[in-house]
Amino acid sequence: MTTHREKLTPVGADSPLDVAGRLLFAIFICSMIFLAEKWAIVYAGETFHTRSSRSQGQSLDELLGGLASLCKALAIGNPDQEDPISWMKGLLDTSEKSFNVGNQVFSTLVQGTPRDVVFEDVARFFHTAEEARFIFSVFDRDSNASVTEDEMQNTFRFINKELTRLKGSSQDWENAVGHLDKILLTVCITIAIYIIVLAWQPKLASLITGVSAFFLALSWLIGGTLSEILNCVVFLFIKHPFEMGDWVEFDGVQYLVHEVRILSTVFLDRNDTYVQTPNLILNSQTITNIRRSPQISEDFLFELPFHTSQKSLEVLKNTMLQFLAERARDYRTSFDLKVTHFVNNEKLAVQAKIHYRTLLDPSEFSRVQKRNAWIFALKDALLAVQE
Repeated sequence: MTTHREKLTPVGADSPLDVAGRLLFAIFICSMIFLAEKWAIVYAGETFHTRSSRSQGQSLDELLGGLASLCKALAIGNPDQEDPISWMKGLLDTSEKSFNVGNQVFSTLVQGTPRDVVFEDVARFFHTAEEARFIFSVFDRDSNASVTEDEMQNTFRFINKELTRLKGSSQDWENAVGHLDKILLTVCITIAIYIIVLAWQPKLASLITGVSAFFLALSWLIGGTLSEILNCVVFLFIKHPFEMGDWVEFDGVQYLVHEVRILSTVFLDRNDTYVQTPNLILNSQTITNIRRSPQISEDFLFELPFHTSQKSLEVLKNTMLQFLAERARDYRTSFDLKVTHFVNNEKLAVQAKIHYRTLLDPSEFSRVQKRNAWIFALKDALLAVQE
């Protein structure tokens, strides 16, 4: 007589098939979590790279295209007909090479004569006067209708700085996204371990609950840091108020963004002093981004004689509109005069607005130069009206 002994599964114990099923489902859930994390990181990186390219690279690419046309016409370098912008970037990839290119452009334009470059020297190499005027205005940084050799060299060096700034901005965001990836990955790994342990042995849930309670009790130690990190992530990746190389203003002071980090940002003030400010503080500030502002306007108040007629105001307006049309690259063609009140019944208080266009160089020096040019044009127009 043969006796068969059956191996009985203890009551309440899970079969290996049940455990394997739970583990496979847990692995699937963890895979979805890691996939969502990677998708979020890639999306953040692509979104801000595209935004940076649109907001910062558009005007610079227009300038590089014009400079490439000029350098080709002057037979400087070995031009690449397929991609002139990339060729121009390679020509200006170092400060020394940019200086040499500026030197060659100046020498070729003046043809060895001891003089400055004028608009006519540049205009003959372009099809339209508008494009030539744009390139010449970039060279003529002090707006005096002539370009010295130093101005030409400094212009090309400035463009090299802009290209370096854009490259550094991209690297800053790659580093920030990399740090964010590490933080999210740590959270995802913790969640994955919790899910797999529960799937493998549900009875360990009470132990895990106790460990979770322990970490919850310690949250008062790290809660502030986690909250700061979350606020900084929202500030950088959702609000996204600036990037490396932007001129910004807060607390009434202008700064140049030097480096962007997860928890802090490093600025340069007007004295070239490094200023590090926590992003948590910046999150509560009203920040004006001068570089990204497409249209900047400034109120200007002045007084006119009490006997000034409305016809004289119209003549003044037309004269200023003519000046603005000639400087369309620097100003919007908009000029309105608003008489606000009488000054002791002796003069008219008048308000006008200076409408700047986007500045390639949004520094205070560039803005002051354009403001002075506008004011002197207004002065000349006033003298003409009063004659």
